[in-house]
Amino acid sequence: MKFKQIVSAILGIALFAAYFNVSEAKTIKSQGLKLDIPDNIYKLVRIETSPAPDNIFRIYELGSVEAAKKIGVNYDGAGWIFGISKISEETLMNIIKDDIPGTELFAYKDDKYYMYNHPTDVRYMREDNAAMERDQHIWTKVNEWAYKNVREKFVADNNLCPVTADEFISKIEKSAASSGDDFTGAWHERIAGRGHIDIVKYGDMYKINIMWGESAFATSFWQMTARFKNGALHYDDCEYKSIEFDGKGGEKIKRSYKNGKGEFKLLETDKLLWNDFTQNAGNGSIFLRD
Repeated sequence: MKFKQIVSAILGIALFAAYFNVSEAKTIKSQGLKLDIPDNIYKLVRIETSPAPDNIFRIYELGSVEAAKKIGVNYDGAGWIFGISKISEETLMNIIKDDIPGTELFAYKDDKYYMYNHPTDVRYMREDNAAMERDQHIWTKVNEWAYKNVREKFVADNNLCPVTADEFISKIEKSAASSGDDFTGAWHERIAGRGHIDIVKYGDMYKINIMWGESAFATSFWQMTARFKNGALHYDDCEYKSIEFDGKGGEKIKRSYKNGKGEFKLLETDKLLWNDFTQNAGNGSIFLRD
């Protein structure tokens, strides 16, 4: 009786798996992240991992890779299906509105954002047309998995938060500031802490001083006066100097300009974003309140 129950249970599981198209998966790990690849897909792809954040995983359709080798084509992109990369919030600030083809924001955790990268052309290859027609279903199968299942499962398996480019843009455009007074105070650059900003109210305007250490012997200085408008501080009178010190009390100006333009925005009450339009000095840098 017990044997029949076991057999019945096994058959039930098998039927469930077949009905819902459930399959075992291989788990690939890179940089503390994991990517599950179903067994029926795993044998059809080539997988690359890398310690570089801009190339955590890259997946290729194996048949195309092998066909390129047989043909003798020196084509590294043959069979490329997709890749997953990780970038900082600062980097994302600089590219998010550029609409880069083949790059999609899909997740984040803490201050890191995950991009789904894919080709904008077809990388399917075979030795001849007959082989192309014969294996078309393989190419289709791998792509359907890549575009329909990968991102959602990757987010769940790695405890990430889903996000789209539109959602991120909405976040940065919706300023946390209701008045210019919300910007006042001292701020420091989030990553290395070498940049410092002081914002002081001056009548109906705001005086801003920025100091950024370039090295032990060089420091950059910016001074500007800003007005509060549409949730941000805007300036068009920035004076910039990069000063080099000789270690003996002497100094000289390496670079300078006047009438620089830019803006400051609050992402949250304690995060200040600097966008410098003249020299991209801040490069989308984020500052934290002291």
